[in-house]
Amino acid sequence: MFRTINSLVCIALSAFVACPAISAPILGYGSSDAVLPAKNQELFLMGFKLGLEKNLKDRKVSETLVIEQTSDGSQLGAMTSARRLLDRDVVMIVGFPTSQEALLESKLTKEKGILSISAAAGHADLGEMGPTVFSLGESMKSTAVETRKFIKSTFGSQQGLLVTNPYAVYSKNQEDAFVKEAKGKSDVSLTPVHFSKDLVLEESIMKDLKQGKFKYLVLTSYAAENAKLLEQLEKNKIDLPMIVNSSWMMGDVDYGRRYLVSRKSPTFIASDWSQTSRFPPAFEKAVKQKYGRSPTAEIAAGYDLGVISAKVLNGIKGQPTKESVLKEFVSQRCFSGTATGELCFDSKGGHALREITFRRFTPEGFFDDSSAAKK
Repeated sequence: MFRTINSLVCIALSAFVACPAISAPILGYGSSDAVLPAKNQELFLMGFKLGLEKNLKDRKVSETLVIEQTSDGSQLGAMTSARRLLDRDVVMIVGFPTSQEALLESKLTKEKGILSISAAAGHADLGEMGPTVFSLGESMKSTAVETRKFIKSTFGSQQGLLVTNPYAVYSKNQEDAFVKEAKGKSDVSLTPVHFSKDLVLEESIMKDLKQGKFKYLVLTSYAAENAKLLEQLEKNKIDLPMIVNSSWMMGDVDYGRRYLVSRKSPTFIASDWSQTSRFPPAFEKAVKQKYGRSPTAEIAAGYDLGVISAKVLNGIKGQPTKESVLKEFVSQRCFSGTATGELCFDSKGGHALREITFRRFTPEGFFDDSSAAKK
């Protein structure tokens, strides 16, 4: 639309002025604050721009990239951002880190046949949307499979509690993946329960926890959504091992940090990062030089998305089209030089083919995977 309108204006004025070459943004980055607050979305964008700037060749970032962020709290904000990007005739759309955003945005880009890549979304449905929809996040199925293996090796057949926020897309989808994975199997005992609307557990469940019915907890929600639960557990003097999902690598773990650091029982995370330390030194240095701060998990995920976007565009000669962008992405499939380890994708679409490891929380965060074996 953007190119078409400018072309028509130029034609109309061609008798009076010379028409310059028509150019428009190629790459669109979008997000909304429906799930993650604007401050976290900004961290993803900071990382993305750094990764793009450091790796893009033969093109100016200012002429290549257009950004649309919706920060009004709307549940459909991702669709607003995506529509604005599509109106600019971009041929590749990235960003939209959460599952809620990615599901909304990808419905629009799928119809147009445009490559879309989420920075971190893990919802299982993204793996079923076809060869134009991808995510840097691990698949929910992989998380459920590997978490089940970890439970079996760590807790055996002891009874555990699977805690879900039924009002959150990401959390409910993870519960569904666990239930599906457990169907027909009896080697792991995991009982699903839901938060109340106040994001706490009902008194009957708390009574069972106090009486020792459950030996560990599996939390499927974002860290911020579990803050009230952590407070509830502390007030009731319930200190059990917990397993959380990869979203807790993000900055919102600080919502529950004061409870986590005082617990004696371990907190494990199903991590999709391949490195055993915090970040590669070169990446930490680049973030420090650019932004004067230390990197975060959000910045790292955004950076990886920027690296991938740049490498796709670098492989295209001439003006990119939606067809050439998709073809180039699929032909490369694996991308190195990222902050969280090499990322590979299936040509049929879906999530990055990440290995799931388990790490134990320390006051410095979820980084030392060697401690997962220390109980």
